Amino acid sequence: MNLELIKKIPLTDIENIFTAKALNENKCLFLCDDKERKYKLLYTTLDESVLIDLPYNEKSYSVESNPVLFSVNHHFGIVKSVEELLLFNDQSTAPQTVDIQNRQILPSRLRLLYQSPVNDGDILPICFEKDVFMGQARDIAFLQIDTENLIACWQSQTSIDSSSLIHHNYPDLYHRRKQTSDFLHKRQTFNFFRSRLRDFNFRFGIN
Repeated sequence: MNLELIKKIPLTDIENIFTAKALNENKCLFLCDDKERKYKLLYTTLDESVLIDLPYNEKSYSVESNPVLFSVNHHFGIVKSVEELLLFNDQSTAPQTVDIQNRQILPSRLRLLYQSPVNDGDILPICFEKDVFMGQARDIAFLQIDTENLIACWQSQTSIDSSSLIHHNYPDLYHRRKQTSDFLHKRQTFNFFRSRLRDFNFRFGIN
């Protein structure tokens, strides 16, 4: 990403930047929000910066699914939900709405995450979490987009087995932290009573 593109970000018009996507060396997209916490899409080139309104009723602090920024086949867009995406091209800032088919292969309760998919074709790996929402992407769904015929379809999904990630075993890490916390609490309690006992012995001349 060209550093000059970052310098063109209109800081007075936006509040937060959630994710970015480089279209090429001289074009970049930023998913952001404004002072009212409404989602915006910032399209930046070396010559201009355009802030695009997005048709979202939800505020950016909503706990519902996060919009997912993507680029595919000289188009870019936002996965708005598991059932709908917004598709743009370089010639227009007005998006086309595309319904996403095959939603039934995904879990009934899930939350899309901000991470922009990395792809070199028309299939996008979309990160999501299911059941418990903690901001940890342990699941991926594969979304195929036909930009010519305006068709989008979920192809499959997979989960990352946490037991195979030995350096990210969060339940085990939580258990170790709790053990450490309990030990420190017990040591602090012991030191407190030992100090009080020393004061008592000194006051009454007990050796």
